Amino acid sequence: MAMDNDSTFNRSLSSAEFGGADVNESRFDQAASTARQGAETVRDKASGLREQATEKLRGFADEGKDHVAATLDGLVHAAREIADKLQDGSFGPIGGYAMTAADTLEGWTDSIKNRSIEDLIDDGRELVRKSPAVAVGAAVAAGFVLSRVLKAGTTSRFSG
Repeated sequence: MAMDNDSTFNRSLSSAEFGGADVNESRFDQAASTARQGAETVRDKASGLREQATEKLRGFADEGKDHVAATLDGLVHAAREIADKLQDGSFGPIGGYAMTAADTLEGWTDSIKNRSIEDLIDDGRELVRKSPAVAVGAAVAAGFVLSRVLKAGTTSRFSG
């Protein structure tokens, strides 16, 4: 029993020396509250930055999509001219094949123009799932077209 009284006395003395247990708990609660508010502020700022970055990337993607569509329009026009010349000449069915290729290319161009970036990405994912070999070939072709578009864009920016 004497030991219990000594322990109680020591706790009371400690509590009195350090401002009491309630004061220490209050300081801890304040620090925890400040930390929670700081974490919430950081989360809010990060979310805002993520939204800004997403919008900026979407803008770049839309701009790139429009540029690719314009480039493909030029290819469609050139393919049609070639197909017309082949059909007018004595090249047999080759002119018809070239016209079919131009029609297909025009269909792809219209699809790119009329669909959102999200839809195009979803289509790409579906293509990879269904036909991985075709997807690799399409990626190579897209990379080639994209490199040409970017090269043409940087050349025209710096030359004019």
